[in-house]
Amino acid sequence: MDDLSLLHGLDSVVTDAGGLALLTQLELAELMGWTAAGHQLIIAGAPGSADRFIPWNADTNVVWADAGILRYVGTDWQESIPPGVTSAGEQWQLVELNNFGPGPGHQEILTDAGFRIPGLGPLASILLIYAAVAGPLAFLVLRARGEQRMLWVAVPALSALFTFGVLGAGGLLTRGRGDAHAQIIELTPTGRYVTESFVLADDGEQSVELPAGWNILSSSLGGNRFEGGGSAVEIVRGRTTNTLNFDIDPGSAGTATVVGFSEGSMDGLRVDDVSVRDGLVSATVINSSGTDLKDVIAMVGDGLVDIGDLVNGASTVVEIPSNARNGPNNPEIRAWNVNTWFDWNGVDLSNPEVTDGPINASAWFDWRASRVGTSTPAGTVTVVGWTREGDGENLQGEGRTALIARRVVERIDGPVGAGMVRSIPVGSPVLFGEFQNNNDVVHQILRPPGSDTSELAFSVPAGVAEVAVWTDDGFRAVDIRERNVQTVLFPEEWVDDTMWIRARHNGFGGEGGVELAVVQATDRTLEPVLLEPGERSERPVFDGGFGPEFGGVFETIFVGEEPVIINGFSEGGIDQYEFEVTAGDSIVALMSNTDFSDGFGPSSPFLELYSPSGVPVGQASDEGENALLDFVAEETGWYRAEVSLGFAGGPIFGEYELTLTVTPGGEG
Repeated sequence: MDDLSLLHGLDSVVTDAGGLALLTQLELAELMGWTAAGHQLIIAGAPGSADRFIPWNADTNVVWADAGILRYVGTDWQESIPPGVTSAGEQWQLVELNNFGPGPGHQEILTDAGFRIPGLGPLASILLIYAAVAGPLAFLVLRARGEQRMLWVAVPALSALFTFGVLGAGGLLTRGRGDAHAQIIELTPTGRYVTESFVLADDGEQSVELPAGWNILSSSLGGNRFEGGGSAVEIVRGRTTNTLNFDIDPGSAGTATVVGFSEGSMDGLRVDDVSVRDGLVSATVINSSGTDLKDVIAMVGDGLVDIGDLVNGASTVVEIPSNARNGPNNPEIRAWNVNTWFDWNGVDLSNPEVTDGPINASAWFDWRASRVGTSTPAGTVTVVGWTREGDGENLQGEGRTALIARRVVERIDGPVGAGMVRSIPVGSPVLFGEFQNNNDVVHQILRPPGSDTSELAFSVPAGVAEVAVWTDDGFRAVDIRERNVQTVLFPEEWVDDTMWIRARHNGFGGEGGVELAVVQATDRTLEPVLLEPGERSERPVFDGGFGPEFGGVFETIFVGEEPVIINGFSEGGIDQYEFEVTAGDSIVALMSNTDFSDGFGPSSPFLELYSPSGVPVGQASDEGENALLDFVAEETGWYRAEVSLGFAGGPIFGEYELTLTVTPGGEG
């Protein structure tokens, strides 16, 4: 590959030890950084045949390379090449959370660059004053002087005066502008893999030269809805560099998002001493970046620990649950509270946390959406910290940087938790020669090499019409006959600790309804019965509308002596929680809307409970902040709480809190 910038548009690369030997040290380092940042390197050869070129030694066919995958497939790789790890597909998962599509013109970056616009109040005042002065007031003054004919001169003169006044005010507002950036830096064993967005604030012809191997993800002129337009951006691709040429109109800006590899220190943020015990992953987080880091978090799957601020030179030991549900929960969004930064028009620039804080939510959302399944992978301790110190990789100026460090969890004894197994939606249009229609999403399930997954299952949303597992006989459907959300034990069709599961939704609720999450098995989890090749499951198909079938999450929880508080985030579907009670127990379920305004107006919490036999036993909703149910259980078994947020008769996304209290019979 002559131009390594092409790497950033690929999901997988196939080579062998001979091909790696032809690369320079820089090219080899870049390929390893690309792999560690969530891609798949497939090596034709026996395990370990490329050990002298790569930082991950292999004694198995599959090696977890930080967020990516290193896969040995033997010499006949054409017959055994698997689907690639997705790096840019299935963007619905996080775009739904943002729902405003910030694009390359991130509003926080424009704020850092000094772009300002008067609020609606000052603009309305200027228009009212102009209308009053140029109209009635000018007429009354000239009539009192007996010079009504001068209106032909006075009105154009006043118009010119106000125009120059507005231009002067605009000039004052544009003073102090400068370049700005936001960057996501993934620290890999061989260097820094960087996704950088930047704003050029100066007028006229401007150029940014990117180092060899860097590529342009997107570029534009005009900044965002606040600013004017501009001419097209010219991208000049050279053999050793790529150059962006901007011709920026006055008052506008040039923006771009680029990605590339940079040699440099990998010790800015480290994760050491990783171990697993009693369902907890323990790790030491060390900040040696040279600057204090803010809003630091550590994650394993969907398990999260909020570290807070970590000063330079400091270290801390964290313990993270390893059995947290591995799905599209994106817990850092709640930990940072950034989902409250958005209103109907986009980022709320009146919020000091947005304008002055270290986090660039728009850049994070875009990066997360482009890295479904690989940004914070399961089975790996991922640590993220933010800072406003330092320049960008490609230009200086005000900016915000997220440092990301990872460490794969090794030496796992006993059954693994849900946070240890990776589930990556591939969504490939062609898989082993079989065409996939638009209703399909193929999940690549990866377990730690040789691990025990006997206590794990995958959840099947009610919006899925069929689930099939790849076998030697092609895809074989799983026998699922219930319409509600089900969990199914993993079958034995693991190939090199990998399984491919195809989910086909029923055509309603969009692709969000086909997200398969890895969960802990319960006594209600189904055995994996595979039908014969070509045989279809008899699962009922939902025929439209909103209900439990419309996406959402599914979890099984234990309610003991103390109330259980669940902090959830509705993505427009109905979330379901199962819990076990005994006949005669008193159940109190309280749902609170903790994101009441949500930028759209009041949204209502909806709460419904079902008995073990599937019969509704209570329903509550409120056009306010709370929905409450209080009743005595008549059956012993698993009850199900279904919760959602609604607005104007339809579902909406937002935060909620569900509190479940179970008091044994005779104690209430």
